[in-house]
Order: sequence, then C-alpha cells, then structure tokens
Amino acid sequence: MHRTKKFFISLFLVLIFIFLFQTNLAKYVIEDTYVVAKLDIDRTKPNIEFMYFTSSNISYANCTNKMNLLTIYFKITEKNILKNSLYAENIKVMVNHEYIIPASRNLSLISENLTEKVYAFSFTKITSNNSLTIIIPKGIIQDQSGLINEDTYFSIDV
Repeated sequence: MHRTKKFFISLFLVLIFIFLFQTNLAKYVIEDTYVVAKLDIDRTKPNIEFMYFTSSNISYANCTNKMNLLTIYFKITEKNILKNSLYAENIKVMVNHEYIIPASRNLSLISENLTEKVYAFSFTKITSNNSLTIIIPKGIIQDQSGLINEDTYFSIDV
C-alpha cells in the first residue's frame, strides 16, 4: 500500500510539473498560419450625394430657359456594387412639384475609383421657374450584401 501511495504521489507531481511548466526546449519552433476566410462585412447602404450643378447660361448661372443645358454632378459611394441600374431614363425631374420629361437628357460617368463613382446628368428644355428637384429612385444601386440605395432628392433653385 505504501508503495502505491508513493507511485500516485510521484505521478501527480510529474503531471503538475508537465502542466505548469510547458516550455518548449527545442532549438527551432515551426509555426503555421492558415488563412481560413476573408470576411468583408458591409452594413452601409449605397450613398448618393449631390456635388454641384452647372448651367450653360454663363451670365446668369441660376437662370435657365429652353435653350440652356443644366448639368447635375453627383457621386455614388459604395465599394461593393453588384447591380447598377442608373440610366438617364431612371432619373426623374420635378419642377414646382410636377414631374416633367426633359426633351434631351444624358447621363455620363465622369470618374471612378474603388469606392466612388461620379456622374454628370445633363438635360435641357426646362420651361418652368422656381425649384428644380432631381430624384434618383430607391433600388437603383445594390451592393453585394443586398442593401439598396434610398430615394435621393437634389433640390436646386433656378
């Protein structure tokens, strides 16, 4: 019995020594690092924001008529665009709270980088005075996580 007690006590002490002092006494230690997955968590919706507008009427920049060309510059901020359905026909123009269809309209991509796209929306034949509102509807831009842009309104007094 005495011998078994010594054996268990010595075994207990050896195990304590092993668990408490876990140092590697090897000369070289090899570490492996594995990349299992790259996660890009996107919780922000595509953002469309107004930059500025220009008019072909040089003398009176805030005035327009049937002959003048108005150009609205805006940018889309999103780095993971999956669907881009932004066309000149999708952009709505409202003057004095009434929708109008300009005689000519054009949408062009001005610049682009990884996170931003800058567009110019040009149109003519505006016949009414007062407030001009450009509307970019909801759902035109969709990112890879399924988020879509909100309705965006640009109001300009001309």
